[in-house]
Amino acid sequence: MFSTATDTIALSTASGGLFAPFPTGIPALDEPEIADGFLGAFKIHDIHGNLVGFGTEQEVIDFDTAIASTTFTLTLPGRGTLMLSQIEDTSVYFAEVEDMIADEEYIRSFDPPLVAVTTVQGTGRVIGGTGEFRHARGRMREIDYLYEANLIDRAFNLTDLIQVKIW
Repeated sequence: MFSTATDTIALSTASGGLFAPFPTGIPALDEPEIADGFLGAFKIHDIHGNLVGFGTEQEVIDFDTAIASTTFTLTLPGRGTLMLSQIEDTSVYFAEVEDMIADEEYIRSFDPPLVAVTTVQGTGRVIGGTGEFRHARGRMREIDYLYEANLIDRAFNLTDLIQVKIW
């Protein structure tokens, strides 16, 4: 799992996108060929909160449907790297942002958090890996916990829980 509030190493989208770039000055994904992309790098933790590695999330988002083709690369030093793939439905977040704009509420907190399983059923897959994961196959799903959305700063306090079952 990772939190955008505490674990972000880098974040990039097209200029003016929903997420603010991090760190400041990171190149944007502005070229037409990659403008629908999202790239995030994060420290990752196990379910008990122990730091276990780092990883990336890469998405190509269809802004008309809110459907994304998403991949994760999770590196666990001393163990190997795990590669995951899914089709992701982010429409719950697009609807929330539209509602915030309609209500002119540009900062919204959620207590309890807004929880969404974004993996389209049957699409979350373990596609391979290195080290102890070199022959890995299995299933995965992403569960998001949104605590705050800030449209002014384009900052989102979101925890991603990635559940993986390997066989």
